[in-house]
Amino acid sequence: MMIFFNFQELGKVLYYYPSNTDINTQLKRVGLCEAIIRFSENFNCDIPCEALHTQKSRYVFYQPEPDYWFTLVLSVPSVIRLTSDGIEVVDYYDDQVQNNVFQAVLLKLYRKFSLKHDKLETMYKYHGIEALKEALKKSIEMNLKRINTNQSGIAEIFYGLQFLPVDRHMFLKVQCFINQLLLTFPQIKQLLLLQGEKLIWTGIGQSDIQVLYDYLLKELLYQHFLPGADKQSTFGFIIKKRSHVSLLDTTSVSSNNGENSDTIDRDQNGGAGSEDGETSLDSFFTASPSSISPSRRESKVNFDQRCRKRFHLLIYKAEQSYMVMFLHETDEMDPMFMIKLDSFLSLNFCSLAKLLSKEHVDTPSTSQYSGFTNSIMGLASSFQTLPLESIPPNVKFLYFNNLNLAVKMTPGSQSDLPSYKMLADLKHDLGNITENGEIVVKMVTEPCPWIVGKISNGREFYAIFNSKASNITDIDEELKKLTDAHLNNIFFQD
Repeated sequence: MMIFFNFQELGKVLYYYPSNTDINTQLKRVGLCEAIIRFSENFNCDIPCEALHTQKSRYVFYQPEPDYWFTLVLSVPSVIRLTSDGIEVVDYYDDQVQNNVFQAVLLKLYRKFSLKHDKLETMYKYHGIEALKEALKKSIEMNLKRINTNQSGIAEIFYGLQFLPVDRHMFLKVQCFINQLLLTFPQIKQLLLLQGEKLIWTGIGQSDIQVLYDYLLKELLYQHFLPGADKQSTFGFIIKKRSHVSLLDTTSVSSNNGENSDTIDRDQNGGAGSEDGETSLDSFFTASPSSISPSRRESKVNFDQRCRKRFHLLIYKAEQSYMVMFLHETDEMDPMFMIKLDSFLSLNFCSLAKLLSKEHVDTPSTSQYSGFTNSIMGLASSFQTLPLESIPPNVKFLYFNNLNLAVKMTPGSQSDLPSYKMLADLKHDLGNITENGEIVVKMVTEPCPWIVGKISNGREFYAIFNSKASNITDIDEELKKLTDAHLNNIFFQD
């Protein structure tokens, strides 16, 4: 993994993995990627280069900010076989490395860095190139350990949220408590409420809540969700971190496009609609502002120019509920403030947490509301918890709502890896459909499953049917039964 930035040639490299790679090899790799990117601009300077396919390697590119490039170089899985003449031949399986999956991986790496630090250009401008290199090294090396390139698939693309369904009465109780908390303590700028690993309420923008939710569950609160962990006895503040996270300032927007444009519209206008061989990983980030052509600088590719602000992080636990609060770094967490906040939460939040714990145990799948968020964002959802135990063992499915980022996946969906990887290909093909559509395929490899991809009204549904004796008519009937039983309150246009 490598990063280039400064005007001197060696200074361009901000980070490279593996770190023991010699400098000459690093420079050759980066030079090749810069040449590919520039060459692609001759054909379309408005859309950045996304990937390069070679027989043995795949280069995947992602440009998060002007003049900065994240690049993954992956070796294509291969198998050596003997021909009838006894000659060794290498077969490469290019289709097992999917561009959309690894572009999503790069996006996630960038978002996690931005959450803990800031934008790359801001870090360079205010803290210098050495601080930027050190921050990237710490952040990227931590997250690279969690990437399994052979198992990566559609889950990396969706990067969704798990919501807890609540009934209308609990909905109002939570909303009233949130309003009272924010009015009593105006220093609290943002917050979110978790019940165990599931999200109940948040007013944070979609582009931040995805990575923040992932960070809370997999890093900060990871120990709390391990099997055998005491989930009940701890009460009070469990985490206090000063100037810990960086969130988008939704009050200042100078341009919007690409990945963040929909998020900006939602934040401002309040509308919700409005991979037999091992795959090796090599990646680097590059930036070379002095050598970028004028056509790049005048490109129509815009980037999110909103400012990011630093926030203190407070997490208060009661029962199995977690109240995560964010205070601007200019606000002091003085002892008197903390005493008053603790008193307020122990009186009001603890009683609410008991009700949430009781409802979560007593009525896990009969509620009407799920994943509701700040009404300003307009992300209320009627997505129900799916009774997974009633799903036939030969059926796996995944549901994703692009409007509120709700995701639901049956356990064991990755057990049949070829079928699971096919879902990302269907996702790519469905991306060419503007509104509603459906794709049905039958794989020829054992166990010859049928795979269905369906998109409608911003919602996506994918199903794997391990039933080789079926025909397309049977699969259509099974699909209708599945959606009627588990997604009967979701409208799919035929």
